[in-house]
Amino acid sequence: MGQATPLRTLCVGLGPIGTAAATHCADDPRLELVGAVDPVRNGETVGGMHVVADVGDLGEREADVALVAVGSSLDGMGPLLRQLVELGVDVVSTCEELTYPWARHPRLATELDRAARSAGTTILGCGVNPGFVMDVLPALLAGATIAPAGIDVTRTVDLAHRRPQLRAKMGVGLPPEQWLASPDGETYGHFGLVESAYLCAHGAGWTVEDVAFDRRPLIADGVIDGVREVAELRAAGGRRVRLELTFRMGVGDRDEVVIDGTPPLRVRVEGIQGDQATVARMLSGARTIGAMPPGLRLPLEAPVGVVSR
Repeated sequence: MGQATPLRTLCVGLGPIGTAAATHCADDPRLELVGAVDPVRNGETVGGMHVVADVGDLGEREADVALVAVGSSLDGMGPLLRQLVELGVDVVSTCEELTYPWARHPRLATELDRAARSAGTTILGCGVNPGFVMDVLPALLAGATIAPAGIDVTRTVDLAHRRPQLRAKMGVGLPPEQWLASPDGETYGHFGLVESAYLCAHGAGWTVEDVAFDRRPLIADGVIDGVREVAELRAAGGRRVRLELTFRMGVGDRDEVVIDGTPPLRVRVEGIQGDQATVARMLSGARTIGAMPPGLRLPLEAPVGVVSR
């Protein structure tokens, strides 16, 4: 079989994840980097491509798919997603709330779904956490049991081996009073755990009744050295999802999924490195999104195998 035509690819957002994606994209014969966008890095060269400040600055360049590695909140991402969809470009985004956008933004999710369908394009939320370890993986494992009643996932991330930006996002090194004074507790911590809980339930075919979320700082020697978050979902018929996510210095990496079903399952992975795996998921998403129907699609809908457009 001959080599398929490379997919013309944009990289939007050139932080550590976006830059790594652009670099690997440039080295992947199945992908052709045709544009790089980041207002902070305007004028630089990334992946052999001149960086522009805005998608509108790309001129007449045509693309098949955009790898978007910027933004955690769907509210803030709406205009960019609409802009790309209107250009007829498929979108693979690391935006955490795209993992299950109907959880917090049902109206905006419906609008984006309609816009993508109308344009014949696809929007896919695609990451590792959320987007794989604590939602897609347990949902797939639940499918290997009869009448699963519970999904429990525990993920521990060793911040000592992660990039400084992630430690800053967790508030590591801050006095507890500064961390606790953040508005609504949203300044520090992780995005997407509630979305992961919804996606687990969706994958298992459960009807959600309610979801509770808790985020607390972890303290050592008088300063913040991590964050623990827990999402607990109750579904019809007494079914449940419990997700516990810990970011902390020096704890080692570990992922464990427990399915209460027949047979019961317990799967442990000795740590999935989030940054590298996120880049891998983005590149896989770029190669497979063309096989997906138009619209706003969930990570569970992405093909497992790599296919050509």
